[in-house]
Amino acid sequence: MLHFQQFMSVGLLSNQGITYICFKENTMEQLNDKWLRLLGIPLSVVLLLFAEMPFFFPGRWDLLWKYLLISIICTGLIWEASRYVLIRIRQRYPGLDRTSARVAWMLTGFSIVAGIGQFLMQVVIDVCKIAPAPILTFRVWLINFSISLFFIVLIGSIYEAIYFFGHYKLAMQRTELLKKEQARKHLETLKNRVNPHFLFNCLTTLSALIGEDARRAERFVDELSKVYRYLLRANRQPYVPLADELAFSDSYAYLLITRLGAAFEVKTAVDAQYLEQKLPPLILQNLLDFLIRTQMIGPEKPLQVEITAHENALLLTAPYQPKTVWVDSGNLDWAAIASTYEQQSGRQAVQALVNNRLHFRIPFIQETEAAV
Repeated sequence: MLHFQQFMSVGLLSNQGITYICFKENTMEQLNDKWLRLLGIPLSVVLLLFAEMPFFFPGRWDLLWKYLLISIICTGLIWEASRYVLIRIRQRYPGLDRTSARVAWMLTGFSIVAGIGQFLMQVVIDVCKIAPAPILTFRVWLINFSISLFFIVLIGSIYEAIYFFGHYKLAMQRTELLKKEQARKHLETLKNRVNPHFLFNCLTTLSALIGEDARRAERFVDELSKVYRYLLRANRQPYVPLADELAFSDSYAYLLITRLGAAFEVKTAVDAQYLEQKLPPLILQNLLDFLIRTQMIGPEKPLQVEITAHENALLLTAPYQPKTVWVDSGNLDWAAIASTYEQQSGRQAVQALVNNRLHFRIPFIQETEAAV
């Protein structure tokens, strides 16, 4: 059984999805097997009696109905006992990952139930003096036990197959719910990725440009529209080509350069062979915001950012000139950026300080992973 706590450990799903899956789990745990029992008990008894008839009462059709009555009662009791054992074992060893242990204990429990049940049936038949020959013998018990265990295991296999494939289906549904939840969280992340002061700063810069340089103001508006158009598109796909990400970073960098002046510069030198490589969207915007927030920028200490690609990874370097004081603006620290990237891509982003320069290495997503 997939417990509610297991869902909580992998993340919160929608209430509707949790309710649906829990309902399906409870349905399976209730063993809705009315028709299987109504048909299975008499059918198994008839087959069992015809299999035993040549050994114990050959040609004695007059005894068949007596054996039939006692066998239906005893088989019903054995079935119910096996059913109880099945439910308790499922409760102790739930889910797909414990199938081996569950099956092993089921075989053990069924063997015990079949052995005890057949012994009690022989006692009843002997007490009622139905059998034409002595029946309380080990040989008779072994034959009855073997046949009974065969039917119990056969029917138990049907129960287990229904349970296994039911939980497999639920696991697939849970995976789909997790994907939807991750997509929802990704969308929420996208909504919060842009620094809340970014739009205000852009509008302030635009207001100044309108009176000073109408042509630059017009281009500023064009680049700003490209940035927000990309932001609106970014939530539609988990990975984007590097070419799209670089085009976005050019527009985003233009807005920053217009606001910060010559003290900020972004140089891009990426070979054409890397342009179709995949990355999660907005990774460059996060890195640029991180640098602006944590590094000093001024005429005497310009921040020159270089973007290149090498050995299946995007490389970004910048001079290390940390601010002595900076205001925390939420989740724009490197640990959060690296953690988000790893969650989205399954790969590790690396930051290093070499020769007084910051180096960031962002691995590309392989084609097979991007296709999934």
